[in-house]
Amino acid sequence: MKAIKKNNIVHTKLIYLLLASFLIVFLGCSNTDDINDNEKPKQKDNTGVYVTGGTFKNNISIAKYWENGVTYAISDSTSTATTRSLAETNSIFVYEGIIYIAGTEGNGSTSVAKYWTVENGKTEEHILTKDVMKWAMANSIFVSNNVVHVVGYETNAFTYGNKTKYWTINKGGEAVEHNIFDDNIWQNPTSIFVSNGDVYISVFHEEADKGIGEAKYLKNGVSYDITDGTKRAVPNSIFKSNGIVYVAGKEKNGITNTDIAKYWTIENGNPPVEHVLINDDNNSDANSIFISNNIIYIAGYESNGTVRIAKYWTIENGEKKEYSLSKGESHANANSIFVFNDIIYVAGEEYNGTVRVAKYWTIEKGNTPVEHILSNDSYASSIFFSK
Repeated sequence: MKAIKKNNIVHTKLIYLLLASFLIVFLGCSNTDDINDNEKPKQKDNTGVYVTGGTFKNNISIAKYWENGVTYAISDSTSTATTRSLAETNSIFVYEGIIYIAGTEGNGSTSVAKYWTVENGKTEEHILTKDVMKWAMANSIFVSNNVVHVVGYETNAFTYGNKTKYWTINKGGEAVEHNIFDDNIWQNPTSIFVSNGDVYISVFHEEADKGIGEAKYLKNGVSYDITDGTKRAVPNSIFKSNGIVYVAGKEKNGITNTDIAKYWTIENGNPPVEHVLINDDNNSDANSIFISNNIIYIAGYESNGTVRIAKYWTIENGEKKEYSLSKGESHANANSIFVFNDIIYVAGEEYNGTVRVAKYWTIEKGNTPVEHILSNDSYASSIFFSK
């Protein structure tokens, strides 16, 4: 499931996005989050809210997750004059008592795609790429029938191209890599979903001779267009329910170059149907999509011209409703959404005037959102509820 998202995945070149995300520094300090909080998880049971993200502080990026509000670091927090630990997490999934987290770790010059597992209090890392001359990232993770599915990308700084990677890992831990598309393409697979044995992947796709970028999705390795490539579009999240494929993302409006939040539905192999969430002159994005009881839930943001407002939308029987999670006083973003027993869980972050604050919101039907602060100097990229 999705995830991503690391904040605002669409920029002119995806490699610059990765570099930029490593170099974002929030100057404020906080006693809320100790940089050396790499304690062992003490797992009691797996019921509750799981959020993944991380902290960037003192020139170090630490991969973390939160279990019912308690922080656990899963990457190294050491730094020397020549080496830095730069780790990020993008997606979380809980399956049969095991926590799975997808992300990346590097030293400021290169990085590897990896995922972590946490079982019975023990954290293990699993490296998926090993080429020391490349940047790599694992963006999304999904577990089905004891098989772990991970999508990400790997790029080489010396040639054009950002290659989609898809790995499957069986219960024995053996990883199989599946290459998708050609080398002379800039791609970013953003989300993965598995349903009845079929594997769905949303992909941002840009060919070297076009340079626009379009939204695509894969079903079992076969590529299908979501947009026509005339306007830059990015799919951030994919979901399958009742025979319908749902993809959330954004597309340029072609006039003012504004990003427009929208989602697409693909039913029975028919052409994608576009559904616009925001249609004005301010930027917006749909970062995550979830379907529960035939209701569509989408998390994202809309700019008011000055700051970004974290939002979520519901679409029930064709009726769209929009809700704000932040007050519009400072930048905020809703990166991931999950629904269980009619309770909505949304993960994101908000700038408090000094630092970025990781948080999540819970919304019970008909009630006002309840805010849960996780950590300062931090982001929250993905959320999962495990019963």
